[in-house]
Amino acid sequence: MLAPICVAFAAIGLGVGIAWPHILTRIFKAAPEDEQDITSASISTVTLFATAFGAALAGMVANLGGLLDPGGIAGTASASRWLFGLFALAPLTCFITVRQVARTCPVKSDPAAAVAEPGAA
Repeated sequence: MLAPICVAFAAIGLGVGIAWPHILTRIFKAAPEDEQDITSASISTVTLFATAFGAALAGMVANLGGLLDPGGIAGTASASRWLFGLFALAPLTCFITVRQVARTCPVKSDPAAAVAEPGAA
């Protein structure tokens, strides 16, 4: 019973670990050069805010889903269904938002990474 949970947590950690550096790179490339320090500080702030907001939201959903009333096994099962259902919508919403942002916010090109065309002066 514990093995599937451990595998799920490992998969989540692997996904975040693979995606996080690319997300940070995209954020830094989109920020103006004179705001790089503010951008760096805001990443930690947003991460902490999102964690606190997610924990508070999970607590509210679990309580409203029946964790305390009716309580017991039935309340826990009801609360877990509500948590899963509502929090499964978050990745879908993020996917839609990222697609919209990617279409409207081009990444600045890095002049140092540009390769000169052959024959160009």
